[in-house]
Amino acid sequence: MFVYFLLGLIFFCGFVVEAVFFMVVPWNYIPSITLILVICLGFMFGEVRGALIGLAVGFVADVLFVSPELGYFSLSKMLMGIGAGLSGKEIYHEKTIAPVMLVFAGTLIHEIFVYLLLFLFTGENILNLPLEFAITGLFLPRAFINALLAIPLYSLVWWLMQKRGKSRLRVL
Repeated sequence: MFVYFLLGLIFFCGFVVEAVFFMVVPWNYIPSITLILVICLGFMFGEVRGALIGLAVGFVADVLFVSPELGYFSLSKMLMGIGAGLSGKEIYHEKTIAPVMLVFAGTLIHEIFVYLLLFLFTGENILNLPLEFAITGLFLPRAFINALLAIPLYSLVWWLMQKRGKSRLRVL
């Protein structure tokens, strides 16, 4: 039970950090700690739990960050949880390099997916940037930052899950 409390606290701190960075930092390279955790937990727990975690975290992000329509972050983070869970079936969990690469790819996919959803459903370019520049100028640096932060976060989450016991953790 204490492990779940710590994970909830980490998610809460992630939302606080994202909100504070969003208001304070003048550039757009804000790390997405919640996305990193969704991908890492989906990777460890499988696609169903990853989808549920992604949906819940995405819903909170939709409400907190006032997306134009409710559901963009929910859908994208749920899909990232599913994708991470599906890839977690095939990849060895104890090495950190696999989830780091998964966070890098997942961040790119997430950002492009949200960009395209907002463009398709609102009919306007929210960032006022062409997709090519958004990928190279915003999404790639953010993916790199998230990948760097995934190293300590995945290690922390792995350690917490080991403290809980291997009986509930899917180790292939």
